[in-house]
Amino acid sequence: MVDPSRASASGPAHDPPEPAPPVPLRRNRNYLILLTGQTISEFGSAVSTVALPLLVLVLTGSAIQAGFVAFANMAARFLFGIVAGALVDRWNRHRIMLVCEGGRAAAMGTLATALLLGNPPLTLIIVAVVVEGAFAALFAPSEEAAMPSVVPPEQLPNAMAAMAGRAYLGVTVGPAAGGFLFQLKHTVPFLVDAISYAFSFFLLFFLRLPRRVVAAARPKEILGEIGAGLRWVLGEPRIRVSFLSAVALNLVFNALLFTVILVASERKVPASEIGIMTAMLGVGGLAGAFLAPQFQSRMRPHTTVIALAWICTLLTPLLVFVPAGIGFGLVMAAMAFPTPAATTSIQAAQLLLTPDGLRGRLSGATQLSGGVSGALGPLTAGFLVNLTSDGMAFLICAGALLLISLSVTFSPSLRSLPDLAKDAAGGEVPRERDPAAV
Repeated sequence: MVDPSRASASGPAHDPPEPAPPVPLRRNRNYLILLTGQTISEFGSAVSTVALPLLVLVLTGSAIQAGFVAFANMAARFLFGIVAGALVDRWNRHRIMLVCEGGRAAAMGTLATALLLGNPPLTLIIVAVVVEGAFAALFAPSEEAAMPSVVPPEQLPNAMAAMAGRAYLGVTVGPAAGGFLFQLKHTVPFLVDAISYAFSFFLLFFLRLPRRVVAAARPKEILGEIGAGLRWVLGEPRIRVSFLSAVALNLVFNALLFTVILVASERKVPASEIGIMTAMLGVGGLAGAFLAPQFQSRMRPHTTVIALAWICTLLTPLLVFVPAGIGFGLVMAAMAFPTPAATTSIQAAQLLLTPDGLRGRLSGATQLSGGVSGALGPLTAGFLVNLTSDGMAFLICAGALLLISLSVTFSPSLRSLPDLAKDAAGGEVPRERDPAAV
C-alpha cells in the first residue's frame, strides 16, 4: 500500500508527463525542405506559364491555339488526377515526388532545347506541357497527403497558408521575369523552369517521411481504390459541396485570368508589362497568404469562401473600364488577396476530416477538380475573346461569379463545415473512419 504522505511529497507518480510542445514550423526540417524546394519550383512554373501563351501566339498568331495548349496541360492534370490519389495512397510518397520533379525537369528541358534549335512544331509543345501536367497531377497529392505527417494538426492551417504563399511568391516574381526573359530570348523562360525543377529534385533527396504500412494491392484493384476515394468524397456532404464550389470558382477565375492575358496581348501591351501585370496578382495573393492566419483565427471556413466569391464578383466588372496592363493587374491583385485564407482553411478542414489512407485520394480529387476548371478556363477564354467583345467577355465572367456567390452564400452544407484546425488544437480531433468501411 502506498503512503499518501510520501506520494504527495514526491508528486503523483501515476500522472503522465505533459507532452512536449510541437517544433515551430521555422525549425521543422522536413517542412522547410518542401517549402523551399517548391517555392523555387513554383517560380520556374510561373516563368514558363506567362511565356507559354506568348510563345504560341508568336508561332501561330492564334488565340484559340494558345488556349488549346493551356487546355492540353490542364487536361493532362485532369486525366492523371483520376488515378493520382489512389497511386499516392498505394506507393511511397517520397519516391513519387522525386520521379515527378525529375520528369518535369526533363519535359521543360526538352522544350528549351527544341527552341534553341529553331521553331518547334506545335505538337512538341503540346507533348511537353502534357508531360509536365501529368507529373504535376501526381506530385501535388503526394505532397499534400504527406503534410499531416510533417506538421501537427494545430499547425496545419498555418503550414498550408505558407505553402499557398510560396505559389504566390512565384507568381509575384515569376511572371515579371518570364515576360522580360521571353522578350530577351524565347528559350530562356523554359530553361529557367527546367532548372527550378532540377533544384527541387535535389532538395527532395534530404526529405524524411514516416514509414507507412500500405496493404499490398493488385494493379486491377486500382479502380476499386479510386471508387472508395470517390465514395468518401461524395459521401461527405461538407467535402462534396466545398469541391463543387472550388471547381466553379477556379473555372471562372482561370477563364478570367487567361482572358486578361489575351486581351492585353491583342491591345499590343508589351510582354514585359504583361509579366508585371500577372505578377501583381501574385503580390495580392502573397499579401493574403501572409495575413491568412489572422483571417483564419477570426473567420470560419465558409465565411472566407463567401467573402472570396463576392469580392471577385464585385471587382470583375471593373475590368471593362480600367486600362489594359497595370489596370488589369490591380484588379486581379485585389481578387487574389482573399484567396489563400479561403482555400487553405477549407483544405485543412478536409485533410483533418479524412483518414491517412484516403488522404492521397482526397488530394487527388482536389487536383481533379482543379484540372477540370484549369482545362476549361483557358479554352473558354480563347472562345470568349474570339467570339465576343472584350467588355462582353468580362461581363460574362462577372455574371457567372454572381451565380456562384449566391450559391455559396445560401449553402447549408458549406455553412456547417467545422473549424477542425481549432478543434485539433483543443484536443478534439475527430476520430478517423476506417477506410475499409468507406
